Amino acid sequence: MNVRSNAANNALLNYAINTNPDPLQVSPADGTLTIVVSNGGTSAIYCNSITFSFDIGPNAQDLTAVSSGILYSASPSDQWQIAEQSAGIFVATPTKPEYNEITSKGLSFQIYNIKVNDQVGTFSLTVQENSSTDNETFSNHTNTYQIAKFPYGFYVGNFAASAPQVTDGSSVTLTWDGSEGADYTILYGQSSIDVTDVRTWTSQALHQDTTFFLKASVHSQDETVDNYLSITVNVGSPDLNASTLTVSGLSTLKGNTAVGSTLNVNGSSTLNGVTVNNDLNANNNVNIRGNARVSGTTSLNAINVNGPVRSLNYGKSINPGTYQATTDGFIVGSIRAPQVQPNIKCLGYIWASSGSGYVDATGGTFACYVWDNGWMGANSGNLLLPVSAGSSWAVGVQLFPNWNQIDPVYHFSWVPFGTGVTYEESFVKLSDEVTLDIPPSPPAPSLISAIINS
Repeated sequence: MNVRSNAANNALLNYAINTNPDPLQVSPADGTLTIVVSNGGTSAIYCNSITFSFDIGPNAQDLTAVSSGILYSASPSDQWQIAEQSAGIFVATPTKPEYNEITSKGLSFQIYNIKVNDQVGTFSLTVQENSSTDNETFSNHTNTYQIAKFPYGFYVGNFAASAPQVTDGSSVTLTWDGSEGADYTILYGQSSIDVTDVRTWTSQALHQDTTFFLKASVHSQDETVDNYLSITVNVGSPDLNASTLTVSGLSTLKGNTAVGSTLNVNGSSTLNGVTVNNDLNANNNVNIRGNARVSGTTSLNAINVNGPVRSLNYGKSINPGTYQATTDGFIVGSIRAPQVQPNIKCLGYIWASSGSGYVDATGGTFACYVWDNGWMGANSGNLLLPVSAGSSWAVGVQLFPNWNQIDPVYHFSWVPFGTGVTYEESFVKLSDEVTLDIPPSPPAPSLISAIINS
């Protein structure tokens, strides 16, 4: 990932920026910018114009030194058009006034045949929309995106794990391809491993679902550009480790559970044994079917102890909802079919958003046809979204219980990159409800079913 959003973005519409090549390369490569515009909410947004601009010049902070010969296009072309207003400034407008209404159907604009200059660095793409929520009061809203330019011929990809899921305590081997002349780092949890001289790396034993990042850094003169790839490895029956565990409903822990800090229980809980190294607080009944060890104070409404229990405190996973970041970080998500069987319907999608930044991923099963023979296989999706300190962000999931024969499984993680705070201090849960823009719906299951059964 080499496109970063500005924390001050305030556009009403969502913008996804893609480059070709990905990442962009300096001269003599030509470059293409593709901007997908969508309405992430449930109410219509009205937009009279969208202006895309970047600096022209020979410097690292410029995209190109050649303003002539740049081409552009709009889709759908019968409803929107785009024209070059001046060097590096392109204005898109609806072809008729009524086409300024944007609902569930998105727009796409391409600016291509760009002669990228020969300086490695990061340039700014500014997007300014003249928009309104009532089609009467219009104002300008601006987003800024930082896009990196890499050396000509640079590549990094094929970041893969030896297995998508491992048993508790097993390791995984990661492999990738990448150009020489770059620094490569594996990031996960609080670990950072230099892997510049290799293209394969084996992890330590894994005890919970883990997201690995491959960071590729290129240094040229006084400029450094970074590109990130990610992959999530799921762990079967993972350890649970959290400094604070709050249970609001009925919880049944059938294995050993060790809590390193405070255990707060707001609903009825049944434990097969518990070890708490700090406080144990419960506002409702707690049934413990095993030995109970609590090093701190114990505050319980009612407790029944019948045998041994352990509770381990870990907090890498997050649930759908709205959050506030106190430090920079990444939102990571994955969704996949729990099993693959012929003709088993399984569909869902996950999404993450922060400001105008929005990403999603689809997972489940898909149908493939070769002439008259069809078969179905697994489809796993992953998402990655950087979040700036102080920004609100949200994650959500859409399943189809009335259509699915089995539901896909999904997972979200928050990975902070700030310093001076603990993991627990790196974000704040605002609400279990999603209060930010809701993303557009995926293809209807009935349409997918028709395709599968055709």
